[in-house]
Amino acid sequence: MKIIIASSFDRDYQKLPQELQRVADKQIELLSADLAHPSLRLKKLGGHAHTWEIRISKGYRILIEFEGSTMILYRVGPHNITRRPV
Repeated sequence: MKIIIASSFDRDYQKLPQELQRVADKQIELLSADLAHPSLRLKKLGGHAHTWEIRISKGYRILIEFEGSTMILYRVGPHNITRRPV
């Protein structure tokens, strides 16, 4: 599956502490290898047709959209980004 990094994701990522950046990198690697990996806790974001989230820590998430065989990473940050993802 092809992964695209949105500019909004890149901006959010640069604001993360380095340790969370490393964890996010690891989770993205797992995501590209196995969508069903249990540590990702991939789930559909309610109220958004094509938006999914994965967990990078207890309080941080990555928001993803799927378009065919392409995965777009478009937000990363505290869990509350799931309330207003755009």
